[in-house]
Amino acid sequence: MDKLVHDKDSSDVRYAVQNLFMHGWLDIVTGAKEKGKQQCENALSVYRILNVSGDDDLLRPIYEHILKYDPSDLKHMMIMMTLG
Repeated sequence: MDKLVHDKDSSDVRYAVQNLFMHGWLDIVTGAKEKGKQQCENALSVYRILNVSGDDDLLRPIYEHILKYDPSDLKHMMIMMTLG
């Protein structure tokens, strides 16, 4: 991640941060909730710190939705698929 930020190629940085968020999401839905929350929050913080417009606005509602509902609920997963 550090190398990507210093290279300043925005597509690489965006990919790395989205990857961190998605790994966090996966951890949350597979039971490692605290680890996943930390990864998602770190990704959102990077977007906020770098002032990347749009990405934080897109991912924050998804993150809040993930935390509100039981990830094992099939109805919940359908809602998440329609957000993407």
